[in-house]
Amino acid sequence: MKPLLSHLFGAAINWRKSGHIDLVCQGATANPDVAVLMAVYNGARFLDQQVESIIQQSHSALHIHVRDDGSTDGTVQMLLDIQRRFPGKVTIIEDGDRNLGIVGNFQRLMEHVRASGADYFMFADQDDFWFPDKVAVTLAKMQQTEQQSGAITPTLIHTDLCVAGANLEIIDASFWHYQHLDPARSAIQQLCMQNSVTGCTIMINRPMLEKALPMPSDAIMHDWWLALVASTSGVIRFVPRATMLYRQHGNNDIGAKHFDIAYVIQSIRRFAKQQLFWSTLKKHQEQASALIKRCGDDLSTTDSLRLRNFVSLTKNCGTNVRIMTIFRLGFTRHGIIRNIVLFIRLVF
Repeated sequence: MKPLLSHLFGAAINWRKSGHIDLVCQGATANPDVAVLMAVYNGARFLDQQVESIIQQSHSALHIHVRDDGSTDGTVQMLLDIQRRFPGKVTIIEDGDRNLGIVGNFQRLMEHVRASGADYFMFADQDDFWFPDKVAVTLAKMQQTEQQSGAITPTLIHTDLCVAGANLEIIDASFWHYQHLDPARSAIQQLCMQNSVTGCTIMINRPMLEKALPMPSDAIMHDWWLALVASTSGVIRFVPRATMLYRQHGNNDIGAKHFDIAYVIQSIRRFAKQQLFWSTLKKHQEQASALIKRCGDDLSTTDSLRLRNFVSLTKNCGTNVRIMTIFRLGFTRHGIIRNIVLFIRLVF
């Protein structure tokens, strides 16, 4: 374990020295407060290791805000022990509600930190492992972006991840490579069809938090909603480097699916029934409709028309209308294979 992490951290330091990103941006606040939002549920197996990786960040001005969603595996007691071990670093949110789900849990966390004095906000899963400079590297990109776009601009920064097994053995050094994702695809119509922003890598500024809240009931996932709002009303930027180990252990709520021939075949089978395809697409459309309501004033005339055409598409539309709406207006997925599958489902 230690040799592996030492190797990874050494690579991170070398990457930092290569000049891809400056860790201190001229004119930026030297040590801003960062709030880490951690949603947990039955996470006792890996929770302690994850929290320690966050506490030991090179950027020390951070505070973990954690909310348990009704665990039954000893997670709550573990959190109390962690809070005692790291006084002043961990706040446990207790509101009496249970089983809100991932989106509901992060929604409560976002509402809680809204009243805090934090400058920036990051999101954490309960079972991963952060590299020591994850916060510093992401923060540097955030401050660099704010200098370019303005501190009042809603801004979202995200990074790559290193896909790892249950014992943190490396599966793939890049999540983007593992899933054949292109982080540069952040146009609003592209994000409507497929999210490429992973929640546990996100940092947002306060204007972004304010713009995203409250999350609508039609938000499919909190990170997806944040990406859509940032693309519409602010700025999305990414750091082309893994900043954490993304642990896969069989019980992940979402997890990383390897994009290979087996994945493609499974996807084709999953959408073999037209009803499932259109019910899934409808969720995307409902989320896009919520985005129009929230950020409609920030949309260009072209993007507004695109989104409204997308929202109004139904399976009763003619084939030409389906193809034109999705492909001509740019509501595509990542890679030619995914889009071939999408084309087939729209035609038949």
